[in-house]
Amino acid sequence: MPDPKKPEITDGLSDANKASDSPDAEIIQQTRDIIGNSAVNLSSTEFPELTPEEQALFLTTISNRLSQKPPHYNRPTGIVITEVKKALEANPHAMWSLAQMEKAGGEPDIIEIEKDYFIFADCSKESPAGHLNCVYDREIQESLTGEKAKNCIGNAVDMVRDIGVDLMDELTYAAFFQRLGTFDEHTYNLLLTQADDRKAGRIIVGDRSGSNIRIYHFPTSGSGPDVRGGWRGIKRIRKAV
Repeated sequence: MPDPKKPEITDGLSDANKASDSPDAEIIQQTRDIIGNSAVNLSSTEFPELTPEEQALFLTTISNRLSQKPPHYNRPTGIVITEVKKALEANPHAMWSLAQMEKAGGEPDIIEIEKDYFIFADCSKESPAGHLNCVYDREIQESLTGEKAKNCIGNAVDMVRDIGVDLMDELTYAAFFQRLGTFDEHTYNLLLTQADDRKAGRIIVGDRSGSNIRIYHFPTSGSGPDVRGGWRGIKRIRKAV
């Protein structure tokens, strides 16, 4: 993976900086629409459930997190912890997905509240430790050889699918998520890349430098796993009736 400090292609950089410097209600609403429409293709019943003991431990972890002010971002107001716990208990497969985010060091938290859903995302200050040293998709992973293949823990597209979450996209990351606080000053994230970009031989990544939110289009040629490069997941969980 190229050095995120020295991007070879930066055609998304100016838009990302612009979004971070001046609030734009239309962009934020578009992002919320994207978040609202995102969903994994697999049925929730295809994922495991935590044991009763694991559920109790995870609910305690989430409750403790929601009861404290985050050190590096602003959580939405109006969250009722008992309602969140009811939603998780009513969606045990989704709770399992969040637990996998937690296990990877993602510190999942609520980034948006919709009428019928809580929107969770990996909110660790840097890209989750358990997601680093991966590549974007299986095509890139299967092209790796030698030390790159040995050091690669997997690919982001398969990893999000396997735990039932979505990969954060460019607009959500730059125009919404990074406005909540300060993330990824020392790591960067593989972002959802559309088919036309992949066909053109590039992937999209994002990070932050000071007040600048940076979006890069990286060429996939010669790319590989990086100790600073990972991904962030996002998960919609329906509120309990």
